Amino acid sequence: MAFPESIEYKLFHAKCHAQAVVEEIERYYEGNPGALIREENGAPESPSFMFRAKRPIPACIPLRIGDALQNLRSVLDYLIWELVISNKGKPGDRHMFPICESPKGFKDALKRGRLSDVPNEAQDLIEGIQPYYFDQVGREHSVLAILDELVNINKHRKILTTVLNTAPLGNIQIMERAGKLYGYGSLQGDDATRRFVSPVNGEPNAQFAAFMQINEGHAKGTEVSLCINALLMCVEGNILPLFDGFFV
Repeated sequence: MAFPESIEYKLFHAKCHAQAVVEEIERYYEGNPGALIREENGAPESPSFMFRAKRPIPACIPLRIGDALQNLRSVLDYLIWELVISNKGKPGDRHMFPICESPKGFKDALKRGRLSDVPNEAQDLIEGIQPYYFDQVGREHSVLAILDELVNINKHRKILTTVLNTAPLGNIQIMERAGKLYGYGSLQGDDATRRFVSPVNGEPNAQFAAFMQINEGHAKGTEVSLCINALLMCVEGNILPLFDGFFV
């Protein structure tokens, strides 16, 4: 891809914030922030346990998540700005990358000049990836819907909520990268307090993993770094390449 420097710099800045999120989470995990507590009323032959967080999640983590997502959203707005310039137009305050809930919303965005002087072919591409095309499978599958919702919450309402959750280690694939262990796999997608009764799935010595999840909107229940990295990869690897030909 050969994109203008403004887009490349903004994308790089989003990645820097994303890496800072990972580093803050790793520091938090190193402090052993939670534990499984055995319940007193559990049966001796099948004791039950509840996960309890011992330390609150530092505010710097959700704040950095918001910074990463805000910069990633800005990459798309920078894209519109540069598309207008590449088409020999003059970008202004009205220009932005529209993310719309309905075809009518997209038409209204066009009337407000969001894509004025953007090449028609590029406008068609932008319209073709709008969240309303995901209505049959769910907006939680739309990268633009997830990104826009989280950014709006962070920018206009409140700091993004993150919580600790747990899952049996058997549900998670453990991989080593650069000397550190990372978990991937099927995680519980809500903020419910979990009770684990031993043995779990027939395993008397089952182990559990704690993870930090986004607790907002379409992304609710998604592990933090997984969510951010997926959004970064989709913007960089799926959305931006659609417009590569406009910057030859």
